[in-house]
Amino acid sequence: MNFLKVSHSYLFIVILSFFLFMSCSTVGNLPKEQSEFISMENFLEQKGYPSFATTSPEFYYTGRDWNKKCLELIEQAKESIILSTFLGVTDVSTIDVWNALAKKAASGVKVYIIIDSSSNVQSFPKSNEFVQSAYVYLKELGVNFVDYNSLSLSNIFFLPALLDRDHRKYWVIDSSIVAIGGINVNHTSLNYPVGLGNIDIMGVMASPSLANYVTSLFIDTYNRYSPTHLSIDDFPLKDETMGDSSKTAFAIDHYWQEGMKIKDLFDVLALSTEKELWMVQGYTFLSPALIDRVKYVIDKGVKVNFILSKNATQEKYEKASFYSMVDLIESGATVYLFDSPDKAFLHQKVVVSDGRYSTFGSANYNWRSHTISRELNLMYDDEEIAASLLSFIDTLVEHSVVVDLEEAKKYRTLSYYLTSLFMQIWG
Repeated sequence: MNFLKVSHSYLFIVILSFFLFMSCSTVGNLPKEQSEFISMENFLEQKGYPSFATTSPEFYYTGRDWNKKCLELIEQAKESIILSTFLGVTDVSTIDVWNALAKKAASGVKVYIIIDSSSNVQSFPKSNEFVQSAYVYLKELGVNFVDYNSLSLSNIFFLPALLDRDHRKYWVIDSSIVAIGGINVNHTSLNYPVGLGNIDIMGVMASPSLANYVTSLFIDTYNRYSPTHLSIDDFPLKDETMGDSSKTAFAIDHYWQEGMKIKDLFDVLALSTEKELWMVQGYTFLSPALIDRVKYVIDKGVKVNFILSKNATQEKYEKASFYSMVDLIESGATVYLFDSPDKAFLHQKVVVSDGRYSTFGSANYNWRSHTISRELNLMYDDEEIAASLLSFIDTLVEHSVVVDLEEAKKYRTLSYYLTSLFMQIWG
């Protein structure tokens, strides 16, 4: 019997068992917390989440538009650029970004990059052909980078180490401009379909204090993998007086060794929402606990809407999310299935509550984001920001259909079920 196949089968069984064991929790303390709930701000402050004054975020909703903006930000940088991307590859769609960063580094600007080692196992859309990770090219360019948690055979014997992935996507420019969202520096985010890229989100805001905080997160991670250590003193805190910093953002940085912070993010949304909740979540892979939270919100009398997406770059993503449709519909949620006229996948991770609360970043509504992936989201209590996001959601709904239970049941086959289980861990 082939040893490699046996090893893969064993790992798959361990992963599924681990997932099922960890999925037995329910809504837990939500009813008790609801009775004591004061406000979103109070909830997050009591749990120690930091908040920062920012300008109103500028949102970029496609890979094409974000690519143009990030090249502008790179060009404008005078002192420093830090970048953390889950996926970084070498492709015709990413070369301009890597070359621009190398040019800035050569001019004396401090440039540092973190790329997760999942980049080594990325394939072209609807293909099994691998695309080259960015590591070799960046080394040739002389750009400072680290490989987050390099994939190794030894990690198989400690499952959390193997599965620990840095899913965050953020930029900090000159210790003052911050961009946070879901767009990678890879071929699908920026350029699939060609000329457009995924439909996604990056929010750009001016905030020296937020920049300082995110930089500290970056340094902590970077120094784990680099022989040359960075210091926060290398990125001096800037003057706070930058434009109209009248917005307040809470930062939720999730790391499995430091608590379940994405659980807190979705819990506070469940507690805060009174009327309507929009969940734009193309990677909705549900576990029992996540279903229970949806039911809890609906039982409060809230109208809950999920937007899922066609046109995933790999079939496994659609199968895993489509399997969840029945659970959502039977819980009482409305499920929209988005089909882009350009056949772009909706990779966006956005939630808007009551036209007031909003969050965007890297976190999916799935078990992995709640546990073993590193995630970074911002959360605002601001009607202007929520209205901007809802306006974009309206454009998604225009190209969506409401899925009924009969249609959803077509995706409850054994194949969809097994894919859903596997993607809880590996998606």
